[in-house]
Amino acid sequence: MEELIFAGILLLSQASPGPDQAFVTRSTLAYGFGAGVMAALGIGTGVVAHAALACTVGASVFHSPLGLALFCLASCWMLYLAWKIWPRGGKPSVPAGDSLPPASSIYRDALLTNLMNPKATFFFVALS
Repeated sequence: MEELIFAGILLLSQASPGPDQAFVTRSTLAYGFGAGVMAALGIGTGVVAHAALACTVGASVFHSPLGLALFCLASCWMLYLAWKIWPRGGKPSVPAGDSLPPASSIYRDALLTNLMNPKATFFFVALS
């Protein structure tokens, strides 16, 4: 029964808007279905990493100075992403369709977006 509750909470949290959902939506709209799938796979890999961390050493790491450093690094990453997607005057927010980035690049960026999301990390530590 606890597994079903955990799965339900996880499903609700992943369906709520956030940087992960924004990244998948942007990738899909800008580059097509395949890019959206690669972004979703990168996000999924990050979710697995968060769950593994929370089930092993999560609580002890995040109550240490290393945890504070990771939190600060993750916050800086989120600010960088916000700066990167902030609309600039007169310039389209997404490149033209002919400049499709490699699938590995989309996967890497999605994975980093998820791994550096402090909300996801603390969510999994709180549930463990």
